[in-house]
Amino acid sequence: TARDFEALALEATRNIVRAKCFSNRDDQGKARPGWVTLVVLLGDYRAGGELLPTVRGQITDYILRRCGGNLAALEHFHVVGPRFVELCVKVELTVGDFNQVFSVREAVSRRLEAFLDPLTGNFDKKGWAVGRIPNDTQLRSCLSGVQGVKFLRQVSSSLFRETGFGRPEIHL
Repeated sequence: TARDFEALALEATRNIVRAKCFSNRDDQGKARPGWVTLVVLLGDYRAGGELLPTVRGQITDYILRRCGGNLAALEHFHVVGPRFVELCVKVELTVGDFNQVFSVREAVSRRLEAFLDPLTGNFDKKGWAVGRIPNDTQLRSCLSGVQGVKFLRQVSSSLFRETGFGRPEIHL
């Protein structure tokens, strides 16, 4: 099952902090019956994933030794890193004191950065599952209680992904 692949990936190496299996998807995310793609988030993801080629080999060898031969023989099993997206958040708010505009802006930025961290963010501080992106309601809740904010007027977000041809907006 997908959970078995995820559990095996986490057993294969200590470098992985998250694993998400997508059955019947190829390594580009396209629907392909009989294929299995495992997305892994490395602990050093901020460093650009330089360990991914080494870790990919370890995980692939570890899992293919434990599963049916067709997956290996047909080369329908792939281990990939996550494709990160840029989440741009627009916040319109009212401050209680005009002299606090810059400190409130800094507090909002810090709160959003902490909340969005893939490993230590989210409400439970356990990070985000691979493939999960916070919605505008969650972002608004994250910002409630920021000192100096009198009223949150609007919180909205847009997603962008860097490609070789620009930075198009993504509609999920």
